[in-house]
Amino acid sequence: MAEVTTASLGMGYELGIAEKLNKKVLCIYREKEGVRLSAMIAGNSKLTVKIYRDLGDPDALFRNLFSE
Repeated sequence: MAEVTTASLGMGYELGIAEKLNKKVLCIYREKEGVRLSAMIAGNSKLTVKIYRDLGDPDALFRNLFSE
């Protein structure tokens, strides 16, 4: 799992390694005005991206992820 709201070279590196190792990755992105999700993450079909809007939402994302 990766929180990808803020662009980070380190996170990008980790995501690249996870992809190379064929790991499932859930990226969570906090939707807020003036902040856009990286096109390299948004356009990568090997990553699952879920959007949340407030700090309570990630708990619901976790429950949904593990119940699928």
